[in-house]
Amino acid sequence: MATWGTLLTVASPDCAENFFAGPVARVVHLHHAGSLPQLRAVLDHHEPVTGPVTLDLVGHSTMGHHLLRLGDTAIDMLDRTVAGFFADLAATGALSRLGITAVRLLGCETAVTEAGRPPCDCSRPPCGYRSTAPANP
Repeated sequence: MATWGTLLTVASPDCAENFFAGPVARVVHLHHAGSLPQLRAVLDHHEPVTGPVTLDLVGHSTMGHHLLRLGDTAIDMLDRTVAGFFADLAATGALSRLGITAVRLLGCETAVTEAGRPPCDCSRPPCGYRSTAPANP
């Protein structure tokens, strides 16, 4: 069983290198996903870890609505496909298998609209996971 501490970081390929580049490694286990299927593949291909783990999704935000983007995919919880994707992660145990207890959306002003709120809010079904997103990072 691998141990990652408390973070599993998945970044959009269009920002990952610039965001995490530098003389000191900021994230030891940085993974890339430019779409929801790629995010699922990252999660599915990892060994179970000792938890609790926070899943950090890092990317640029969209213009106007400030939704987090993984590649060209906006994390818009008002979009049935996106909402269904995260509901499926919870229903199939993909998050609990990895010890994930929280999801953070990390991008510029990603929590300023309802559609940009985190995908797994413990106060609303179907995910049941604690989540946070910065209003002004």
